[in-house]
This record gives sequence, C-alpha cells and structure tokens, in this order.
Amino acid sequence: MPDEVVVDVEDTDETTDVADSSTSIESDASEPMNAETEQKSGEKTHTQREVGKLLAAERERVKKQYEDYDDIKGRNGVLSDENERLKLDKLRLEVAIEKQLPLKIALRLEGDSREALEKDADDVRGLLKPSGASFDGGVREQAATAPSMATFLGDALNKR
Repeated sequence: MPDEVVVDVEDTDETTDVADSSTSIESDASEPMNAETEQKSGEKTHTQREVGKLLAAERERVKKQYEDYDDIKGRNGVLSDENERLKLDKLRLEVAIEKQLPLKIALRLEGDSREALEKDADDVRGLLKPSGASFDGGVREQAATAPSMATFLGDALNKR
C-alpha cells in the first residue's frame, strides 16, 4: 500500500486512504486489512471530495505565501542596479583622489573598470590647468636702478 496518494479527481464520494507521512504502514500478510486494522495503524480515511478540498486549501496557502514574489524580485533588480551604480561612483571617487583631481570632476570620469577610469583621469588631468599659482612667493632680484636724468641727457648729447 503506498504511503502517499496523489489525487486529481473532481467531486466523487469514493474513499481514499491517506497515510500520515510520519507513520509507516506495515501490514502482516496473515492478517487481512479491515476497518479496525486501518484505525489501529493511524491511517485516516477521506473521501475524494475531502482530499480535493485539502489540496485546494494547500494550493491557496502556497499561492498566498508567494503572491508578492514578483514585487520582491522587481525590487531586488532595482536594488542590484543601484548597488552597482554606487560601487562605480565609489571607484570614481577613489581614482579621482589618487590622481589628485577635484571631486567635482570625479563623477564625470568615464569607464566601468579601475583601469579605464584611471586612463580617463590621466586624460582629464592633462587638460586641466595646474591648481596652484606659478608664483612661488620667493625673493625677487632687485631691479636695476634707472640712471639719473642728468646722466641720461649727458649720454644723449655726447653721442651727437
């Protein structure tokens, strides 16, 4: 006798024996199975209609349990995309800091790998003017003094 009965029959009053999965059914060949023996072995007797109702109830329970599966799957996809975008933004910032680029330019770097972002950062850095002034603020040489007016006029008259 099978431990499990799968029934896909509509409304009939035929009885089907359904064994509890935790109960093992052992029948002695010398002892015929009758109503008393079935009750002793822990089996329950159900009509096809009852089995159909039990299966329908189980189907509804499982359907209800997984009814928001598509919503969760959709949200998971959105969150995965957002996660990838944030990882790439983080990588852009890391490369910009390493290459000493202004952070405003970091998110403008293009590429989807560290190597591509580093190459783009090098290209951008070559286009930017140096951020500091070229004047070092040091001491300058003293300018030559201008000759006096008398010396200037004397030199001019002597040349004639």
